[in-house]
Amino acid sequence: MKPCMTARLFMTFHAKQESWSMFGQLQETPKCGRIQMNFILRDEENEIDFRGAHFQLLPFGAGRRIYPGMTVSMMIIEYIIAHLLYFFDWELPDGMKMEDVSLEEVVGITITRGEA
Repeated sequence: MKPCMTARLFMTFHAKQESWSMFGQLQETPKCGRIQMNFILRDEENEIDFRGAHFQLLPFGAGRRIYPGMTVSMMIIEYIIAHLLYFFDWELPDGMKMEDVSLEEVVGITITRGEA
């Protein structure tokens, strides 16, 4: 059995200095269990924009008084996803081939997947 990588991630944010730092640490473990991800299905017709245009997120502010750390949090999320993609060995589920995965894109204002 090959060793499994587990990630530990530490984030700090200093609001007064308007700076943030983030570092991760990887550790090998002899036994590795499966990581079970649970996703909550959302209503596709009721999409909420997090940038302050919907009343469901009004406690976080809107317009000029929107949450100032939103841009920093978006950078942190992008950084976390990039590290997850880089440091872990990703493989397809059992019985699935590389030909079954579609990476086609539809070009528009935003790039979306070609096939669902």
